[in-house]
Amino acid sequence: MARIDLIGRRERLPVRPAPYWRTIRRGHALGFRRTRFGGTWVARIFVNGKLSHKALGEERELTYEEALALAEQWWKTFADGVPRDYDVLDALEDYAHTKAADGSQTVWQDLDSINKHVTGEFLALKLGELKTADLER
Repeated sequence: MARIDLIGRRERLPVRPAPYWRTIRRGHALGFRRTRFGGTWVARIFVNGKLSHKALGEERELTYEEALALAEQWWKTFADGVPRDYDVLDALEDYAHTKAADGSQTVWQDLDSINKHVTGEFLALKLGELKTADLER
């Protein structure tokens, strides 16, 4: 594992397209992509079997500590492995993609049933704010 937290070590890293990763905690990593002109910071999170990345900025604009703070802010947008702005429509789309990828033919029947019973107002509700009363309605 490369020591991307130290400027001198980052400067000696070979240029490559893939970032050098430093695991911060399980499922969370801060990366540094070495380029000919310096480098860029990248955050990575792995939750619920999905890997997400976010570019944080250039090395000349951010120190390691600042990049780590930005990564922490981005990681906090995930609650229980789901982005906090994740709504019912997002969940249904993920369900359909997962079921279709498994080769299931019933996904279309399920989506037809959902279209009959789910209103646009309900689709916009955030998953993290969903209440039992919303589901019963």
